[in-house]
Amino acid sequence: SFSEASELIKNNHYHLLVTELMFMDGLGTELIRLLGASQPGAKALLVTGMHPAGPILTSHHKARRFPTPFNVADFTAAVAESLAAGSPAKSCLA
Repeated sequence: SFSEASELIKNNHYHLLVTELMFMDGLGTELIRLLGASQPGAKALLVTGMHPAGPILTSHHKARRFPTPFNVADFTAAVAESLAAGSPAKSCLA
């Protein structure tokens, strides 16, 4: 859930956030904003079926976007590139 993920971001350190855009209780773009504010340099990958011109996705959300369905090889390469600077301090699913 959004609330669980936001608490994890507040209480832990992560190098990479992989998030869906839409949660029942919030937006993945807000998780990206929270991560960027508390952990400068952290990367984010946004998975969404929403059209790129949608009103929720604006240029101030610093994340690489993967529309669904996406190419697994491209996604795997983006994860590897994002983590190239070091391994994550902690990992979890939210």
